[in-house]
Amino acid sequence: MAEIRLLVGTTSVGLQPGDPQRFEYASLSTPMVVWDLITSPPEMPLLPAARARGCRAGNRFCMRLHQGGLAFKPWTGKPAPVQAMRDAPGI
Repeated sequence: MAEIRLLVGTTSVGLQPGDPQRFEYASLSTPMVVWDLITSPPEMPLLPAARARGCRAGNRFCMRLHQGGLAFKPWTGKPAPVQAMRDAPGI
C-alpha cells in the first residue's frame, strides 16, 4: 500500500450489514487519493477512513460533477459554475 497513489473502490462489499471490511484501512496514508464509485449509499466506510488518515477522498458524485462541468463549456461556451452545481438542492 505504501507505493499506491490512487485507490478506486468499485465493489459492493460493505453494502450489507455484516459484510467484511474491504482491507485494513489503517494502511491508507497521504499522498494517496481514494475514490469510491459505489452509487448508494453516497459514502461507504472507506471514504471517512481515508480522510481521517489525510488522504484526498471523493465519491461518484464528485466525479460526475466534474464530468458535467467539463461538458458544460462546449455546450454553452462558458465555464461551468461548478460550485453552484455542487450546492444545487436535490443533489
